[in-house]
Amino acid sequence: MRYQGKIKVWRDEKGFGFILPNGDGAEAFLHISAFAKRGKRPEVGDLVTFELSMTEPNRPKATNVR
Repeated sequence: MRYQGKIKVWRDEKGFGFILPNGDGAEAFLHISAFAKRGKRPEVGDLVTFELSMTEPNRPKATNVR
């Protein structure tokens, strides 16, 4: 299932940030390697779609981000 949200935090020098999903839900971890296509660098406020997986300590992680 795909979700939609906005990038809430982005640390370009480290290549990660967090997405705040539209509607209800916890923010999801976002790594630069999760992007399906890497045209431009991500920025705070970018609208994205993504799939969710869970990290080891049961935290949401964005995958297949567009």
